[in-house]
Amino acid sequence: MTARLAFGPALAAAIEREEEGALLRGLASTAALWFALADFDMALRKEIRATNCTTGIGAAEGATLAAALDLCAVLELCPQGRKALADLDGKPILQQPEGE
Repeated sequence: MTARLAFGPALAAAIEREEEGALLRGLASTAALWFALADFDMALRKEIRATNCTTGIGAAEGATLAAALDLCAVLELCPQGRKALADLDGKPILQQPEGE
């Protein structure tokens, strides 16, 4: 089986060149791929709960969904990560969390 890449050679090259935000965009793209593999819409990630990872889907899909949720939680900890996720959603960030 051929591995499925979350992003193409242009983003991979940007990460190698250490371009600002490229690594976070790559991680966000990876999360998006994992949501797709689990057959969930990444745009609905804030509505997905842990029970979605264990109820009504296979173990592999549940584990993939849980990993995607965890990766998004890490990305949402910093402004650049939130921007990378928002760029994938196609929606601008409307407000910054308090303290930033």
